[in-house]
Amino acid sequence: MLMNIQKIENILQKSDLFDLYSIQETVNHLVREAEANDGRPGQRTGVENRKEKRFKFDIMGTLVRLTDVKPGERKEYSVHILDLSRGGLCLEVDPGFIPSRLVEIIFNRPGKSIKRCHVEVVRIRKRSNENGSWLELGCRSVSSVLVRRLRLQEQQVLKARHKLQNRKNILIILIGANTKETKEWEELLNKKEYHVRQYPSGQQGFESARKMSANLIILCQGSQFARDKSLLAEMEQKPQQTATLAIVEKEEHRFPLYRAGVDECLTRESCHDFLLHGIERAIVTHTVRQAEPKLDSSLAALILSRESARINHITYFLEENGYVCRVVSSLERALKFKKNFTVVFADFDGDLDSLAEVRSAFPQTKLIALCDEIKLGYQAVANGANNYLTMPPQEENIRMVLEGCKELV
Repeated sequence: MLMNIQKIENILQKSDLFDLYSIQETVNHLVREAEANDGRPGQRTGVENRKEKRFKFDIMGTLVRLTDVKPGERKEYSVHILDLSRGGLCLEVDPGFIPSRLVEIIFNRPGKSIKRCHVEVVRIRKRSNENGSWLELGCRSVSSVLVRRLRLQEQQVLKARHKLQNRKNILIILIGANTKETKEWEELLNKKEYHVRQYPSGQQGFESARKMSANLIILCQGSQFARDKSLLAEMEQKPQQTATLAIVEKEEHRFPLYRAGVDECLTRESCHDFLLHGIERAIVTHTVRQAEPKLDSSLAALILSRESARINHITYFLEENGYVCRVVSSLERALKFKKNFTVVFADFDGDLDSLAEVRSAFPQTKLIALCDEIKLGYQAVANGANNYLTMPPQEENIRMVLEGCKELV
């Protein structure tokens, strides 16, 4: 049926305002009925369908592990993207996947170019139903700086493992009394073709390790070092390039040794079965530590945030550039630290009272507000903050803010 639009317009022009409102309601009602009877979806339904297709589309992809128990070994897994948002990804992965901190996702669509991106695994949940079980991974994007650092660690670990293959070139210093157990461990290591020297005291062992550039020091009576502060003080004489393995009587003795710089601890019960594995872990762990950037204790940052995952990127950037970071969820916990901080990062959602409390608690420290919107950043600067960052921040913005506070990275 053809409609004479001109004729309809002439009729409407002669109508008063009340009649026009009545006609508008009638037309809207007729349009809704036509949409309901038509097979084509309306605008809202179309948006929902497109959203469902976007989030549930099975993207052909693989997960490739970058950090591994055995670095350099890459395994591929099929991926199903459950959700995609500005904050990150939610992935469905085969339950055989062993989660690493960092994964690389390869998007390979038919007829299109391959795309790669790196994400950090921040949440892992095991799911199951009548169709089977899977792992649900919550991921977020990471900076290229972190990727380079972890890849450098991989290279260092591979070099350490390659060196461990030639045991004749590995010098191990045993420190401890000449007991039956010490002799058994020395015989075991000699059978495995390690080069072994035994010394009764820590001072002699550390001095010998320094002169002969030993690869590993084994504290046969590690619990004595853990209980005696004077023996722990001798650990400062240990050469920095030498790894350390301690054999302890009880599990709780490990913690003071770890704080003193020991790389690996074994209990006496497990020592006979896992001594060789412990030696490998100690040397590899020490190699990774040596490759990490040295932190400058004069540069200290305090980060006040209720969501730790929200500020991971800031923490990584600060640590990469020599800062010692403290992350707390409340101002009360922050006040327990007596350290003088170089800069304070704090969440700001528009609560001026909370911002004033942070400002009064750290009056001489540079304060950076972490905001979701630029207008909140302006408000924070107007009420005592030195600068602001919109979340999630870019690396260049973090650097610029620090330089603006005259704390060069």
